[in-house]
Amino acid sequence: MRSFSGDVISKACFGSNYSKGEEIFFKLRALQEAASKRVLATGIPGMRHLPTKGNREAWALEKDIRTLILNVVKERQEAGYEKDLLQMLLEGAKNSDLSSDMLDKFIVDNCKNIYLAGYETTAVSATWCLMLLASNPKWQERVRAEVLEVCKGQTVDYDMIRKMKQVSRHELNSIYTS
Repeated sequence: MRSFSGDVISKACFGSNYSKGEEIFFKLRALQEAASKRVLATGIPGMRHLPTKGNREAWALEKDIRTLILNVVKERQEAGYEKDLLQMLLEGAKNSDLSSDMLDKFIVDNCKNIYLAGYETTAVSATWCLMLLASNPKWQERVRAEVLEVCKGQTVDYDMIRKMKQVSRHELNSIYTS
């Protein structure tokens, strides 16, 4: 489920596949864990500024994540225009009055937010969908039959999903009423 979610977010938001975003996801999750430990372990004001082992690990992760995200941004700028969230973010940043350092910080912070929020939301939504289908065998069979009929063994794309009625989000209420 994690690689699926990562692939969806990487493709939709950044125009890249999961393999490019995999290291960013891995380091963001490690940073989340490190930040959680730091919050639980600190009760002393200013502790987050001291060079403890946990703080040094978190600082190194922050630096690595920043570098990885800026590399994705650099690749995009060299490759040219794509219609995705990263492109909109870059265009918005380009039209701002921010200094170069603040511009990079703005882009990195927003990309981290998109990765984290989108990744978790997609994973939870997909898991919930699978749980609902597993607990409703009739619906699971309907959805399966529709997917087989529409896709005919090919990789699912946007146009195929648009043709599916059982898979649409509008049908969710029917599960609870059937």
